[in-house]
Amino acid sequence: MSNYYLVFNGEFAYNKSTFDGFPFDVVKRLDFYEKGVLSTLYIVFSIKDSNKVDSDFLTVFFDTDRWHKGVLERVAEGARNHGLLNISAEDFFDIDVHIPKSKLEQTAIGTFIRDLDHLIALHQRELEMLENVKKRCLRRCFRRRHEKRCAIILPVFCRKRDF
Repeated sequence: MSNYYLVFNGEFAYNKSTFDGFPFDVVKRLDFYEKGVLSTLYIVFSIKDSNKVDSDFLTVFFDTDRWHKGVLERVAEGARNHGLLNISAEDFFDIDVHIPKSKLEQTAIGTFIRDLDHLIALHQRELEMLENVKKRCLRRCFRRRHEKRCAIILPVFCRKRDF
């Protein structure tokens, strides 16, 4: 397959495109599949020395403003071409990546942020469920024209005869 890269689990890919939720660019690691295929428009790379750099830390780092500022410094003004940031692989790899020297610290940061993301996702699901409960309650609290009473009667109003 010409014009495509074969990407393996744990490798990173840089997407020069901008789209909803990602106004600058995106660097993501292949996590959910053993291998994948990407267009040569992407920049694909892996960690040279996994004893010095924590992969989970990098996944967090690539979502930071510090990373995006580094990319924007390398992109020439007005260099957008149909939603693509015009940056060469050479310029991409010249971007300074300031990370803690201690891999233990990198791991701690990566784990902390991953755990926060998990907690946020749980709370978002809980919020969605509560919003659905509210919608159902609202539908049942207000009677329809053909009904004599509401489907839900709140305990406060149970004693009132005129309800």
